[in-house]
Amino acid sequence: MESGHGLTILTNFWPRPLDDSQLPAIDVVYETEPGVRVLVLEHHRQSSEVKGEILLVHGLEGSCESGYMRSFAHYGAMAGWRVHRTNIRTCGPTENWCKTLYHAGLTTDIKFIARTLAAQGRGPIFIVGYSLGGNQVLNAAAELSVESPGVIAGVCAVSTPIQLAPCSKKIEEPANFIYMNRFLSSMKRRMKRRAAAMPGAFSIEGLDQVRTIYEIDDKITAPHFGFGTADNYYATQSAAVRMGQVSVPLLLVAAEDDPIVPISCYDHPVMKTNPNVRFERMRRGGHVSFLARGKSRFWLDHFLLDWLDSQIA
Repeated sequence: MESGHGLTILTNFWPRPLDDSQLPAIDVVYETEPGVRVLVLEHHRQSSEVKGEILLVHGLEGSCESGYMRSFAHYGAMAGWRVHRTNIRTCGPTENWCKTLYHAGLTTDIKFIARTLAAQGRGPIFIVGYSLGGNQVLNAAAELSVESPGVIAGVCAVSTPIQLAPCSKKIEEPANFIYMNRFLSSMKRRMKRRAAAMPGAFSIEGLDQVRTIYEIDDKITAPHFGFGTADNYYATQSAAVRMGQVSVPLLLVAAEDDPIVPISCYDHPVMKTNPNVRFERMRRGGHVSFLARGKSRFWLDHFLLDWLDSQIA
């Protein structure tokens, strides 16, 4: 179970801590734009002083209940942070809360929440994203660096497809059929439900014949958001395109054995030209897994929290 595939699969079944008795969730609803509501679950340890705010964003077809979101919320809140488990719009229990979809470069909701927290006098504010959510938070950090400097203090992205096109190709490999089938099945069900909830917004004709994520992006996601084609969607919404604008500390964590995000996608000039970038390239870790032997089973949570602590030291 030390292979990238083994770790990636195993982490989905490993029990994750989140002590609801000590860290009860506070449901916060943000109307990020007219007709769009986003649900965020907020946790902090009542008995400790708050170090700062951490906004978490999950990956493709995930939710605030994704395992990595739960364990980080537990350890982060126990360590004195206020942690916000964000549902990407229409994810988790919010599917009918707006008449739109989401995509890898969607930043509106993240920026709105970060600005709202800043306006309330909270801070320092950090945003942490996983997989597709990592691409979203990197794009959001780049835009906030230009539009609202000072709102966020740093950004972390884990197992992130910073170049979307090669990741879309990677998941089509035969060895990745289990992930492709899982994502496709979930996305198709979602597309059908969303089409029923928002008649006329997009066509799902031929959806049952779609066999790849690229085809869904090309036939539905890209046209729905005005990108035209999947190729243009990938070219314009990949975080690598905008990471040069990020003016706050930026931590990237990726594994060489990630079966979904090829480590080669990090071979981009911005990795060296932006002095704010710190890249932790791990030999093992799978996709958003990074399970370790011993008591500190969830190595990733502790590593990220150590980095966040170093930023406010």
